[in-house]
Amino acid sequence: MSKRTEPSMRAQIRRELMHQREQMQKERYNREFESIYSGNLCPICHRRHMTGILCRMHRGNVCGNHCLACEYFEPRFHHCMFKETEPIDMRKWKLIYGCNKKEDLWRGIYSREMLLQDPETSHLPSPLPDEEGKAALERANAAVAARSSPKYIIEEKPRENGDFNIIDADTGEIQPFIAKHLENIRIWAAVEYLPPGA
Repeated sequence: MSKRTEPSMRAQIRRELMHQREQMQKERYNREFESIYSGNLCPICHRRHMTGILCRMHRGNVCGNHCLACEYFEPRFHHCMFKETEPIDMRKWKLIYGCNKKEDLWRGIYSREMLLQDPETSHLPSPLPDEEGKAALERANAAVAARSSPKYIIEEKPRENGDFNIIDADTGEIQPFIAKHLENIRIWAAVEYLPPGA
């Protein structure tokens, strides 16, 4: 397989990541919905209430008075204006690279990095013309082949949301992108989460 992610694999990864996001949202919704019946302690005043209102900001049932006094409550429409942007399942992502084996993931990421830093093609438009694109890809592949040890290390243990940290072997820094193992399609993917609101 070439160092660029094939279009069919790219489509599979996109589909699977969207499915994963939907599952995460469904699980989070079910957790929050179950909290309505699981307890009647207000997370703000820690008192018991008979009927509470599900609050996304406090992630639990709050007293009705606290909801009405909240800065996000819109009295004209009796509606909460709080917008949640922190959870991973709400954020957009960008695919960096995908492959079948975990050991090959660092090569694709490093090859992409070399393509982005190539001084001969960095001034050209994003989809490179065929001739320049082939030459840049050959230079990137040569840089990857020249390394005796992996440039990026994928941690063995996943984080609590199932993502794997990627560490730069040269500097020891944790990268802003993460690795995901998509079990349903048996593919490893490197994904970058975009900032909230992007």
